[in-house]
Amino acid sequence: PEIVRGKEPTVLLKRVQDWLDTFKFDKTKKVRALGTDLDGKSRLICRFLRAQRPPSHIKLDDPFAIEAAARYVSLIPFLADSDLFPSLNDIWCTDQEFLQLQCGDWEEHCILLCNFFNFIDSYRQQYVNGYHSCSVQSYCVVCDVWPEGEIMMVLRKDTDTGHFELWNAVKGECY
Repeated sequence: PEIVRGKEPTVLLKRVQDWLDTFKFDKTKKVRALGTDLDGKSRLICRFLRAQRPPSHIKLDDPFAIEAAARYVSLIPFLADSDLFPSLNDIWCTDQEFLQLQCGDWEEHCILLCNFFNFIDSYRQQYVNGYHSCSVQSYCVVCDVWPEGEIMMVLRKDTDTGHFELWNAVKGECY
């Protein structure tokens, strides 16, 4: 996407563009560093990612808290950016904006679920017996899937063992 000044310092946007240019000729990698916010300004995608406590009905020490968080996020209606904001292309909402709009596309669902997962896993590691030695981290990844095409999913990875799960946040399904 086109880089639009506003939220990030110009020098940072220039560095990001230089870095993205290094991937220009490698068609095997889909690297994204920036998203466009509701104001139409470029923002680093990492600014959307932060551990966030899920709703209070999801009990953090419940062994099925991960599945409950996925179910909660999947119940939020899917609506493509082009339907929601016809004049804008690919919009990235914060978790709060997504929850206020009460709908979103792949990015919003994925980011919210990733943020919930990271909070739950961090909480479990600190406070729940049996999880102290676990080191699980979640990430947002771009995937090409059939029949949807390019979507974002949550990659939940045990950094000690390398085992991982891919979560479709829109459907609440784990692969």
